[in-house]
Amino acid sequence: MTASIRLVGLLAACASAATATARAQQRAPAGAYVDGGVTYARTRSVAGTLAEPLHGPVVAVAAGVSRWSLLLEGRYAQGTLSSSDPAIEKRDLTEGELHFGVRLLPALTVSVGPHARAYHASSGTRRWVFWEGRIAGTTPLIPSRLDVYGQIWGAVAGSTSLSNSFGHERGGEVGARVTIPHTRLGLQIAYRIDRGTGSNPARSDMLEQIVFAARIGAH
Repeated sequence: MTASIRLVGLLAACASAATATARAQQRAPAGAYVDGGVTYARTRSVAGTLAEPLHGPVVAVAAGVSRWSLLLEGRYAQGTLSSSDPAIEKRDLTEGELHFGVRLLPALTVSVGPHARAYHASSGTRRWVFWEGRIAGTTPLIPSRLDVYGQIWGAVAGSTSLSNSFGHERGGEVGARVTIPHTRLGLQIAYRIDRGTGSNPARSDMLEQIVFAARIGAH
């Protein structure tokens, strides 16, 4: 109940901010972008004293559209992770996100939305579903050429297929984007980390990713 109240409150706050900011920016141009790239992913799942480290390449795509101060962004990633320990079986990672956001300032946005992740193996599937709130900011180091950005997020509600109930989830990302002069093409490198735990802190799941991507468009 408490998590549901937090989620409703966060949605209401974003809706209120969207209304106020959209009125002030009704003449702002629309934008859209598409990202595609590869990440090197490393995950570590812990159950008590047992740990399952996995790593491998993951293909990721993302897209977003904006109008006035409103943003809609999505991301999907998929790959196969393995371990240097032959006793640990491979798992197929799939991850998806969808966020509705509001640009409060030219370089600052807040957003909310679902974030799901699953690890598939012959022995079974581990699933995490988060309802997140996030804050993202961007700063130009070289105007129209090089931007650095960061974002942090946390779950206000969630669920897991683990034997215990959902505890909490937090994550963040930092990176840089270079825009190729006289084009709408950009290159990105970033580091992101996300950690979810069950109601029993001894059961957790951490995913780290180093991201290399190309972008067409802007928002």
